[in-house]
Amino acid sequence: MGIRIGGCLVGFMLFSFLSFFSADVFASTNQTIVLSADEWCPYNCHPNTDTPGILVELAKAAWKPLGYDVDYQVLPWARAKLQAIQSSNIGLLGAGRGLDEQQFIYGKVPPLVSPFCFFTKPSLTWSFYGVKALEPIRLGTAYGYNYDGEVGIYVKNGLASNSKFVDASMGDLPANQNFDKLQADRLDVVLEDRLVSQYIAAQRQPKLKIREAGCIVADDTIYLVLPKKMKNAEKLMSALDSYITQSRQDGRFAKLLQKYGIFVKGY
Repeated sequence: MGIRIGGCLVGFMLFSFLSFFSADVFASTNQTIVLSADEWCPYNCHPNTDTPGILVELAKAAWKPLGYDVDYQVLPWARAKLQAIQSSNIGLLGAGRGLDEQQFIYGKVPPLVSPFCFFTKPSLTWSFYGVKALEPIRLGTAYGYNYDGEVGIYVKNGLASNSKFVDASMGDLPANQNFDKLQADRLDVVLEDRLVSQYIAAQRQPKLKIREAGCIVADDTIYLVLPKKMKNAEKLMSALDSYITQSRQDGRFAKLLQKYGIFVKGY
């Protein structure tokens, strides 16, 4: 799997402020957690809309009863990852397994499972069977993402040598940029998360038509992670785990996926 870790996969920045509200005669402290990552729909989508992304909506629902508000902001993934490394107040949204687990807390219940796969135009018959299959094709990746195993080594070496066969899109919308390049015949293959690719293709119908041509075999879990030094990090993660479990049982999770046009077997 290609994972957004520190790779693909999603960053937080935490700050707090004091505000007061009436609840009988008591004043209370509210905290705002700022979720920050590159736009990676359907996990994290459009800030300040009713479709901010599946992970953003899960966090809001899980943490609101604890007195936390969520402010989702978009930043390039590489910058979010760098901030997470440098500061104890920043977590990551949409991360895969691979971050330093001495510093970050993973939930016990992964919100979603989705592999990184290779996508082509329907007219291309190419399929992924191993790293040697990549050598003759122009591959689209995302800057700052880490990819597993031999594919990760191939991408890293290609970028380091400025290979014309490995391209890394930058900015807030790398997946969208890569599929733009695919449509324009500037790439042969895009390496991207399956649910992200399905979402983009559905949003762009009928102009964008893609074909899945194999996947990286690895841990496919997608997480929302918090630094261990963050105040109440364990409590927040436990609340998120509980909400995900309960919402899967009572049907709220399936309805949330449906809202974004996503179907995942078993959810």
